[in-house]
Amino acid sequence: MNQRLALLALFAFACSRNDAAQMATSTASPPAASASPASSAPAPTASAADPPAPNDASGHHLVTFASGALTLTGYLWLPPGTGPHRAIVNNHGSEKKPGIGGKLAPFYNRRGFALFIPVRRGHEPSPGKYVGYLTDAAPADKRAAIVVDELSAQVDDVLAALKYLEGRSDIRKDAIAVAGCSYGGIETVLTSERASGFKVAIDFAGASMSWKGNTLLQKRLLTAVDHATIPIFFLQAENDYNTEPTRALSAEMDRVKKPNRKKIYPPHGTTPAEGHGGFCTSPEDWGSEVGEWLDSHLPK
Repeated sequence: MNQRLALLALFAFACSRNDAAQMATSTASPPAASASPASSAPAPTASAADPPAPNDASGHHLVTFASGALTLTGYLWLPPGTGPHRAIVNNHGSEKKPGIGGKLAPFYNRRGFALFIPVRRGHEPSPGKYVGYLTDAAPADKRAAIVVDELSAQVDDVLAALKYLEGRSDIRKDAIAVAGCSYGGIETVLTSERASGFKVAIDFAGASMSWKGNTLLQKRLLTAVDHATIPIFFLQAENDYNTEPTRALSAEMDRVKKPNRKKIYPPHGTTPAEGHGGFCTSPEDWGSEVGEWLDSHLPK
């Protein structure tokens, strides 16, 4: 396994351990309206996709939604009450089988946010070709372009997740944020330049593992923040693999006078892997500032 795959495997393992522990305690079952990942049934309509909210933050709903011709899967965690709730679309990283979000859900649900984790194309259990397999099969000089092209295409999946939430009666259309860690942070930045219903963004450690040596990705992200349509909060732990993306992208937004914030936090754990995936799933490190950022841009 090459060095890139080894790093991705470390991050995926860290995330999967967190989510596996949370899944083991979940007692909620998927709503009857949801199709299984292998089903060819059409995505549910907004009315059919409104299962009753759980009474607490201990369970999630497994839902499906359309992104073009694809039927994708997502994990929806609803706060107590009938809503309508503020919401956050949280983009997973590069792992082939992303976690369900059990470590993040209590933080957002306690603040009154619904948390939606869409599983983008190529990541299980959604259909499509996995970006890691595509890059492995490509010549070395083509891999950077494949990463940029695939992540750019997946922005459509993020916007489809937004459309799904906007069609729900228990979600407020005027109070939806987008966030993500690692590859999910890249998705968040790329999504920010598209006109949409998102009001604010949070980039956790986007491109930390892929910035160095990928000039195409660097240029693409710098262009994205130049055209950003919403404010972005960039944050990382000091012991992440590379903090240059946070510094460079925030500086570029300052240069073009776009609203943003950046913060490099103290080390999380003792290794780059802990400072990367571990930091992203540890609200005890960043919860106060992220909560303030959301509250200052989304009406309560």
